[in-house]
Amino acid sequence: MKPYELDPLTRLARHLKDREVSLKPLKGRAGVESWFPYYAGYSSDFVRETLVGLGVMPGWKVLDPWNGAGTTTSVADPLGCDAIGFDINPVAALVAAARLAHSADATHSRGLARELLAVATRSAARLERTDPLLAWISPRLTRRYRSIERAVLVLLGTKADIAIDLQTETPPPFAAFFLLCLIRTARGFARMKAMTNPTWSSPERRGDATADTFDRAFL
Repeated sequence: MKPYELDPLTRLARHLKDREVSLKPLKGRAGVESWFPYYAGYSSDFVRETLVGLGVMPGWKVLDPWNGAGTTTSVADPLGCDAIGFDINPVAALVAAARLAHSADATHSRGLARELLAVATRSAARLERTDPLLAWISPRLTRRYRSIERAVLVLLGTKADIAIDLQTETPPPFAAFFLLCLIRTARGFARMKAMTNPTWSSPERRGDATADTFDRAFL
């Protein structure tokens, strides 16, 4: 049987075998794959070679109903595909959106981050006593976190001049990128217990620092 007569899955299996593609991301991930390592994720090379092996063309729709941290959508998008991903985990959806931010925007990220901090300082958020972040970081860090979060949504995460609701909507890629930076910053101050499942975590004690220290970590 000639290669072009093979069924798509058999042809794909041969394509992947010929290229010896790793299913899992390599240890010591770099670039966007290091932003929020997901233990159950696939490698970008595996997804890319899978799409190529299936003969995916620009303009095709690529759907991943369990998109996780967004490897499928981040690979399919630059190939010119209409990449669609779903995930029940809102943080995973945020990471997936952040990975779609264009690299050209990175040249402006540091200056924009400073502007976000300035806006957060001018319009500080109120501290809600029921805020779940208080289990992880101190009240002053929680208030600073929420102030920066609101600044990101006001400046970058609007639809028809209305800030999106993070409880029900995924923000645009560049807004998601800064929100992911904010989450990573807060995680750096939180004191967490080691858990057997890498997707679970539990607070050991609340992390604390000055707002200036938090801002420097965010930058």
